[in-house]
Amino acid sequence: MKNPFTKHPHERGRTYWHHLSFATRVGLAMLASSLVFLVHAVFPFVPIPKQLNLESAAKRLLKWNS
Repeated sequence: MKNPFTKHPHERGRTYWHHLSFATRVGLAMLASSLVFLVHAVFPFVPIPKQLNLESAAKRLLKWNS
């Protein structure tokens, strides 16, 4: 039986540590964007920084996914 921690990363041609780093970076970027949107929902006068807006986030995710 393959190790469940390394099966998926190896299927993608990556190591466990590379996958951990990549997934953590993506998760933190999405968390930051989500937190800014939640603050903006309550306080609509707080602007959403360009690097965290939906268009930038979508472009970043598509770039990371390729």
